[in-house]
Amino acid sequence: MGTKIKCIIIEDEPMASELLVSYIKKLDTLELVASFDNPKDYIAVKENITTDLIFLDICMPEMDGINFLRMVPLDAEVIITTASQDYALKCYPLKVIDYLLKPFRYNRFVEAVNFAIEVIELKRNKKKLNNNKFLWLKVDKKLVKVRTSDILYIEAAWEYVKVRTKKQTFMVLAQMKDFEKKLDEYNIFCRIHRSFLINMEHISYIEGNSVYIGDDISLPISRNYKSALLEKLKD
Repeated sequence: MGTKIKCIIIEDEPMASELLVSYIKKLDTLELVASFDNPKDYIAVKENITTDLIFLDICMPEMDGINFLRMVPLDAEVIITTASQDYALKCYPLKVIDYLLKPFRYNRFVEAVNFAIEVIELKRNKKKLNNNKFLWLKVDKKLVKVRTSDILYIEAAWEYVKVRTKKQTFMVLAQMKDFEKKLDEYNIFCRIHRSFLINMEHISYIEGNSVYIGDDISLPISRNYKSALLEKLKD
């Protein structure tokens, strides 16, 4: 593996955090990017940090690990590190790759990390494939080539479909169902409303019945589509 796995620690116990740091330093495959003693500090800088793997404690003040996982969409894999086995069932439906009970030994830590690396490498390869794929959009009298990974969301607009990318917005004479069918194979797009289809890779966070894309785009989530979105975010 050429590129190191970037990881962070979210842990409020200094001794537990120090142990994780010492374990991480022993592995050439891992690079520790940052360490936080509560989830809220990480959320505040999340958009500025590239993370593949999170070591997450559960019992923390202000916001516990379970609520953090429920509230914040993550691209990173998560390894739980906790002194309690009472939360294992609650973590099962969330995005958790392993559950380490404190005090855990180095060998058990390595086992969890190696499994996480396998999953992360699969995700990276899949992302490369998506980055190399394009849609051809018929805009006015031109055919415009758009990279699928650059699409933020697609919006139904009467007989047109509005395709919003990082840099531009295109109006295409088409139906939403046609785009939903075309993009289904990429597994990164999800219908959140009768009028909106989003690229899940650009989700910043979800709050109530709204999903936030990038820094300033808020889109409504229909009750009929919310469970499907949350299910896809677990994959």
